[in-house]
Amino acid sequence: SGTQVITGCYGVICTEYTLEIEPGTPVQLFASYSQTQNVDYLEISADETAQVFAYATDQYGNVVVSEVISFSSSNGTVDSSGLFSPYSVGIHTITAEWAGASSSLQENLQINVLPGSPTTVVLSGCDDVLQAGTSCDLLGSAYDQFNNAVWFDDVGSYTFSSPNGEFSQVETPTPHSSPPASQVLIGAYVGDLVGQWQLNFTSEFNIVASTHVDVTHGAISGFELTSSNTSITADEILYLNTTRIDVRGNRLAVTLPLDNWSSLADGELSPGSTAIWHPKLQGTKTITANYEGYSDTISVFVLRGVINQLNIFVDDGLANNQMFSITADDDITASILALDANGNQWIVDGNWSFSHPDFNDNSVLSSTYSQDVTFSPTMASTTPYTIYVEHTELTTLISATFSVSVSVGNIEIFAVDSVDSNGLSYNELESYEITSDDFIQFSFTTYDGDGNEVSNNQPTWLLENVATGEITDISEAMFQNAYVWQATLVGDWQILTYLINQKGFNLSAEFDVSVSHGIPVQLTLQQTVTTQNAGDFVDLLVTGIDSDANEFPQPVVWLENDGPSYNINETSDDGYYRFNGRSAGNYTITAEYLSISESVYVEVFSLGIVKNIKSNISNTEVEQLETIRIELEAYDQYWNKIPVPSSARIETTDSGDVEYLGNGVWELSTLDTGQHFATIEIGSDVSETFTYNVEGNLAGFFAAGGPLYYVGAGLIGLIVVALLIFVVRLLRGDDDYYDDDEDDDYYQDTTDVPVAKDFSQPRISQAPTVATPPTQPPAPEPEPVVQETAESETEQITETEAEDTSWIADYRVEDDGTEWGQTADGVWYYREVNTVDWVEWTD
Repeated sequence: SGTQVITGCYGVICTEYTLEIEPGTPVQLFASYSQTQNVDYLEISADETAQVFAYATDQYGNVVVSEVISFSSSNGTVDSSGLFSPYSVGIHTITAEWAGASSSLQENLQINVLPGSPTTVVLSGCDDVLQAGTSCDLLGSAYDQFNNAVWFDDVGSYTFSSPNGEFSQVETPTPHSSPPASQVLIGAYVGDLVGQWQLNFTSEFNIVASTHVDVTHGAISGFELTSSNTSITADEILYLNTTRIDVRGNRLAVTLPLDNWSSLADGELSPGSTAIWHPKLQGTKTITANYEGYSDTISVFVLRGVINQLNIFVDDGLANNQMFSITADDDITASILALDANGNQWIVDGNWSFSHPDFNDNSVLSSTYSQDVTFSPTMASTTPYTIYVEHTELTTLISATFSVSVSVGNIEIFAVDSVDSNGLSYNELESYEITSDDFIQFSFTTYDGDGNEVSNNQPTWLLENVATGEITDISEAMFQNAYVWQATLVGDWQILTYLINQKGFNLSAEFDVSVSHGIPVQLTLQQTVTTQNAGDFVDLLVTGIDSDANEFPQPVVWLENDGPSYNINETSDDGYYRFNGRSAGNYTITAEYLSISESVYVEVFSLGIVKNIKSNISNTEVEQLETIRIELEAYDQYWNKIPVPSSARIETTDSGDVEYLGNGVWELSTLDTGQHFATIEIGSDVSETFTYNVEGNLAGFFAAGGPLYYVGAGLIGLIVVALLIFVVRLLRGDDDYYDDDEDDDYYQDTTDVPVAKDFSQPRISQAPTVATPPTQPPAPEPEPVVQETAESETEQITETEAEDTSWIADYRVEDDGTEWGQTADGVWYYREVNTVDWVEWTD
């Protein structure tokens, strides 16, 4: 490869060609530790490096410089220039490699890496806890910078140091003919004081190392028992410490189980790291402890503690908070002793006193300050006497009590009190007067001859019915009901109570009681009949029943058909009433008292005799041949409606016919003109007269006058028609002077159409005959609007007087002041007295 010159000559004429030949594809790879020799094995230390050389040649031996050759090693590193840096010791392989597109070339070199110079020393051998007074071997391991083991001889000379303990140095050979060894014995360490100590190593090449050793207590050589004090009171506690001592003098506090204490005197011990001893009795006490064959003893003097309790003794027995029973004639003696918390006791004096809600005479005590006292009561009581004693020691006050119940003597007084449910005492009355709803509360007390109340007595209670003399023992019922006697049956009663004392004397009290009925809880209602004629009577009896079933006449409030009562009257007898029904119909009569009620039913029939009538006249202003309809209603004397009897009749001054249609309805046909009188009669006692006016008309004229009236009327009609035709034609002209419509208007305007009048207003015989509006007025026009103002009353009156009345075609006023106004269309309006607005009238 390289630059090649080729020369071609023909004769003397030559031409040169220059060629650049590149190397071909590598076919052989060469690697060596030397550029000049083939060195494929080398030894170096871990501190050194080695240079690797490599190249490739093609098939013609040309060195291929354009290809990349890479390096790798089994240990250490090789950079791209072939420099090998080792890590671990041993024989390693370095590989040179060329990789082509279709083939690759490799060559391996061997290198032996030996340990480098020592840089680190590691100490071991004293890792376990070491007992004081014993030793452990110190081992050393030397390493180069890559932590490869190094022969310990290469470290050179060395020394040891430590704050505590003892060292001995050992020289152990490490020849290079053998591989480097670790954990070489280099010395020994003996522990002394308990603790963790640091062992330091220094070589002549300034290699420093250290390790720690834990020294614990060694073999025991002694045992010690100590106490917190040599003298304590019985209230205090003693702290005890137990200590183990080893061969090097190290002290160890030990906890002993209860079995290791051989003497605890009379106290109690609580084991622990510091044992606690609780004293009890006074005196010098000895305590002994044992440990691993060693023992020790201490002594402590115990004094009594602070006073904690006072004990009272009665008859050599403990009496604190006890109850004793004596009579007022007896006495009781007590003494005291002081105790501390552990029961040590001694004699003391105390301040004596007693308490009672009713008595405070200190003479019942033999002394107020002494070691003992005698209590001699004089008054008995159901409330015990409390005896107190107090003793003060320094700032501590201690006390104790006992109680004495003093019983009474024989019963001499039996006092009975009572009060009824109204709060009245028997002492205020001659006798009790109560209802069966009430009760009497009794109470009683008993006393002995000295006025001491005697309790827990059960007297006998008797109940006597005064009317029958029957006596009942009610003692158990009175006791069960807390001595409350509940009244039940109406009557007179006597309550007797008594008891017999220890001497056999009868002590008693009696009470007179009159019981009336209570508040009714139920009503019964009795009636003599269930039907009556109007105006007759039904007798009613109301009976009340109280909660004890007592029956009695009961005044009540009455309702008729759930409304006010108008027909029931009281009588002079309680609970007795009379029902006087006058209006026919069915009545539900209810008696009410508070929230209870009872009802009965009565049917009242109307009377058959007519005493009152009401008539309805259809019209009193009619023309001839018109009819007037008269409708009549009949009533008995209590205004109960009854059928109109067949004997009813109507007499009239008109010669027209009167026809009875039945059911109290007649039709009167008018004939004669003028005013007429018609009388309605029922029997001889009941009658009513009304007047009506008949206006004449042409048909009526002929009907009243006969056939000649019809002939005359026809002639007169022909003459009037002829005159009318002549006048109309004269006014209108030849052709159109006559107009049917105008003619109709003419007749319509000049013909008075009678206005129908209504007489449907019910009237009795004395009713006025003022005209009323028609029964069916035509459709109404809108009512006139009245403008309301806030002016004064005077201005309103002035406005009313000035109102527009042009709409009124017919105006009338009734006797009661009611105004009637009819419009031109026949619609009636009315206005009552003291009102402003007109109201349309409808049937």
